[in-house]
Amino acid sequence: MIDKYTLRKQNRAKRDQLSREEVQVKCSDILERLLRLPDYMMAEDLFTYVSFGNEVDTIGLITSALLSGKRVYVPKVIDKECMEFYQINSIAELSPGTLGILEPEPRITGQMQNERKQIMIVPGLVFDEMGNRIGYGGGYYDRYFINHPNKNLNRVALAYDFQVEDVLQAEQFDIPVHRIVTEKRMMECKAK
Repeated sequence: MIDKYTLRKQNRAKRDQLSREEVQVKCSDILERLLRLPDYMMAEDLFTYVSFGNEVDTIGLITSALLSGKRVYVPKVIDKECMEFYQINSIAELSPGTLGILEPEPRITGQMQNERKQIMIVPGLVFDEMGNRIGYGGGYYDRYFINHPNKNLNRVALAYDFQVEDVLQAEQFDIPVHRIVTEKRMMECKAK
C-alpha cells in the first residue's frame, strides 16, 4: 500500500496539472451534483472550506448557499493545533490569511448544533470508498470533529474522480466523510 506522503504528493501533482478549463468543467459538474443532494438542500447551515489553487471550487457554492438563505461558516486557522469556523454574509468579507488562503475575520463563531440541519464540506487530497481521507497533514479537521461532536452533521467531500482510491489505510484518529461528490459520481460511504 502506498504511504500517505506519496499519495499526497501524487494527487497534488495531478490536481495542479489540470488546466483552468478542466477545473471549471469538473467543478461545475461537482457543484451541480452537490446542489441536488437532499442533505444539502435541507441543510440550514453550511460549513465549508474556501478553495485555493486547483482545489474543487467552493466560491460558487458559498455564493449559492448565501443566496438561498443558508448560514455559511468558513474556517480560520487560529494556531498550529486549532481552526474555528466563522459566519460570513459575503465573499467580500474574506481576506488572505494562512498560506494566502482566504479567511474570515473572527466575529460570529459557528457552532455544531445537534438541533440544526448542518452540512460540512471537507477538503482533502485523497479519499477512499469507505470515506477515509488524506488531507494536507495538519489534522485540523479531525481535531475539529473530535472537539465539536455533532451526530447530525453530514460530512461531504468534494473531489475530482482521480482523487478517489479503492482503499486507504486509516489511522485510529481519522474521521471519515459520509459522502464523496465527484464530477462522475456521488458516493455514499460507510463512515464510522
